[in-house]
This record gives sequence, structure tokens and C-alpha cells, in this order.
Amino acid sequence: MSGLPWTNRSSWIRVLGILVVLLGWSAVSSRAQENADCFSCHGDRTLPGKRNGKTISVFVDEKKFGESIHASLTCISCHTDLEGKELPHADDLSSVNCGACHSAEQQLHSKSLHGKAIERGDPLAPRCNDCHGIHDILPASNRLSKIAPLKIPGLCGKCHREGAPVQRQRSIP
Repeated sequence: MSGLPWTNRSSWIRVLGILVVLLGWSAVSSRAQENADCFSCHGDRTLPGKRNGKTISVFVDEKKFGESIHASLTCISCHTDLEGKELPHADDLSSVNCGACHSAEQQLHSKSLHGKAIERGDPLAPRCNDCHGIHDILPASNRLSKIAPLKIPGLCGKCHREGAPVQRQRSIP
């Protein structure tokens, strides 16, 4: 028995040290990405990114996100293609699928004129973020929300006002 490695104190310490290192490495490599990981880069107002070959700003206002209806979610709750990916990540990400969580709303939208226009491939058709926002979405009951009842005429008017591309290029009854 005295020849076994765990019978003396220094061997125990060595084995324990190896276990601690392995457990620590496992915990770090398997932890979910946290919003702080994302904001460490996306909190920089000057951070450029690319979308469809064009340079864009990829800044996300952490304060506004923290006040949004989605503040309790992690970034990868919506940006699912980044789950488990190394940082920094690639520029061109998959579109966020709002319908993954908002399926009833997605079904209603797909039956609307806007949803049918998206299905036809109309580039002027509004997506969820065109009306609701992206990282700063507030509930409709909040007077600051982009979809607050008193703001609906102005919101719709962005596309449907006289001279706007939708009004000029589409015949909408």
C-alpha cells in the first residue's frame, strides 16, 4: 500500500491541484457567454462591423438595453448563432428570429400586409425591428416606446407619408 501515489501528503496535494486545475478549466470553457462579455466590445461607440459588405456601427447602448423589455435576457438568447462561439466573433450574423419567443405575434404578422410583403421578398417590407427597435425595445404601455399609441401615426408615417419610398413605389389601398 505504501507504493500507491495517494498514500503520502505531497501526492495528495499534487492530485488535488490537478483536480482543481481541471475543474477550473472545465468551468471556464463551458460557461455561457455573459452580456458583460458582449458589452466589453459592443459598448464602444467607435466599434465598426460589417453587414453585407458595408461598414456599420455595432455599438449597443448598455444603459438602454438595461431598460429594455429584454434586459433580463442574455445576448445569445436572441443571437443564437453566437452561442458557444469564440470571441471576437464573425461580422455577418444570422438575423434574429423574434418568432422563436413571440410565436403568436409572428403568426399574426405573417398574415398581415407587412408579413405577406416579406414573404414575397419585398425589400421595403418592415421587419419586427423596423417598428419595435433592436436593443432598446420598450413595452407599448411606456410613453417612450416606439410603438406607444400616441407615436403610431409618426411611426407608420416614416414609410407611408407622402414622398416616402413605400408611398412612391407601392400601391397600397
